[in-house]
Amino acid sequence: SRESSPQVTPLAESNNTTWAAQNPARPVLNPRPPPARLTDTQKASRAIAHEQKKANAKKLNDDIKAFLEQQQARLDDIAKAHNVQVKKVKDLVGAYTHYKQTCKPMLHNAILHVKAMEVNQDLPPGQKVKLSELKVLAVNDKEMQNLTKQQEQEFIDKLVEFREHKTTSARANNAAATRDMLCTSDSINTQLDNLALRTGSYGCVFLVRGHVNDTAAATWYGSHNSMDFWEDVMNLDPDEICRLFEQWVCSRHQSKSKRDTLANVCRQCTRGIQSGLRTATNVKKLKMNYANYETAIVQQYSVRLIGWPKSVKFVNPLQIGTILEIRTLRDDLRSGACHWVKLTKSQLAAHIADLEERREQGETIGKQRKKCSDAGTSRKRKRPSDNQENE
Repeated sequence: SRESSPQVTPLAESNNTTWAAQNPARPVLNPRPPPARLTDTQKASRAIAHEQKKANAKKLNDDIKAFLEQQQARLDDIAKAHNVQVKKVKDLVGAYTHYKQTCKPMLHNAILHVKAMEVNQDLPPGQKVKLSELKVLAVNDKEMQNLTKQQEQEFIDKLVEFREHKTTSARANNAAATRDMLCTSDSINTQLDNLALRTGSYGCVFLVRGHVNDTAAATWYGSHNSMDFWEDVMNLDPDEICRLFEQWVCSRHQSKSKRDTLANVCRQCTRGIQSGLRTATNVKKLKMNYANYETAIVQQYSVRLIGWPKSVKFVNPLQIGTILEIRTLRDDLRSGACHWVKLTKSQLAAHIADLEERREQGETIGKQRKKCSDAGTSRKRKRPSDNQENE
């Protein structure tokens, strides 16, 4: 198993040559040490195993080829029997969706993870117990076969923590960070192309390094001819935009801790709420009204913001004074736990009835406007007197 326990590597505060060094408080993904050199006997053994694997792969390929020929003949027979085209039969047989829900961590995987932590913790690379052996050890471990609900949840939490560590921890050196950026950008490009073929959408991405000491090269990509937008409308080459973007990012010298200041996170929350409101209502210049939210937003535009954290007061994010609360709100907005929804006619009617009932009970809904200092007096312009001299 290649699993390893999460750990935080201490780094010197003065060192800023890597992303991990710029964020010393974050956990670090340590690179795997190179495996030991193989002996001549091991090389010969692996060569024999490689030839056997190659022969088995050829045999498997021949069997699959024969099966596909039989399958094609069977598809032709079905198409003729039902008087449809072969393509329709193929589409029905091989239909699948590209949109999949993220699978929740399974108890079986959590048990294997905990067992791997116990067995492989101190073993060097190349000597760790394989997955097939871990399964046997887990089955033979009586303590892991009679777990309580609390123990099962603890195992699952450990697996979730380990997966989060692998996906969000900082890379230990610039070489690993560069490789990660390269592989991720290739994946993004493929996803953009596939999405364009499936839906006809257009998209583009600019990816640059975050510090002058980083070694990753700036890159950009766009599906279809989407990059022509920057030349036709903005009068800028994509290469020039990428260079300007990289220059702007590197000149700020911001680590993740510096970006997550109270002011920055407040602005992120404000923009997220405002953008979601305009998208839900399709009113491009609409502004959020926190003081009169029940009437000016919910009642007038028939939308509601659900999932607001219970530990955070419902006010303008700029009025939230603690970094913990504003980060909680920001994380919920990013994950989609806090989002805008459109109300149905019945839901809107129930909301209006609830407001009327609360008003009848004497409750003040929203923020009342202050009375003018000259309230009750006539504002009609008086006519000048007849004896007033003309200027």
